Amino acid sequence: MRLSNKWGRALGLAVMLFWGAAVQAQLIQITPAEADLEAVETRLNRLYSDRDYKADLPEKTARLKADIATVTRLIDTRQFSGTMLTAAYLIRAEAQGLLNGLYRAANKPTDLELARQTLADYDRVIAAGQD
Repeated sequence: MRLSNKWGRALGLAVMLFWGAAVQAQLIQITPAEADLEAVETRLNRLYSDRDYKADLPEKTARLKADIATVTRLIDTRQFSGTMLTAAYLIRAEAQGLLNGLYRAANKPTDLELARQTLADYDRVIAAGQD
């Protein structure tokens, strides 16, 4: 999922931002599913570093829901195995936890089913012995 060095990763990110995940996948020889997962991870990292997390909560919430659906589709259609599958579960767990955090920021109740799904994904990551 990750490029081998910081310059390769920077190039991959620049390609993805300017030309999209499909072109990135062709240039650095990763699958479209891996490119989709990396795009979700990139958006999550942006949200984590957002100092004004309360701004645009509806848009952020909708984007996170779409990202969770993307990762769920990738997992359910068996696009990954081994380390990549573990990474997908970890990214989905992080996104689900962040989504519940946005609910709290918007003074909405915690989604308990989402919290249970988050814990189940973290359990899968721990059981795999990788992080």
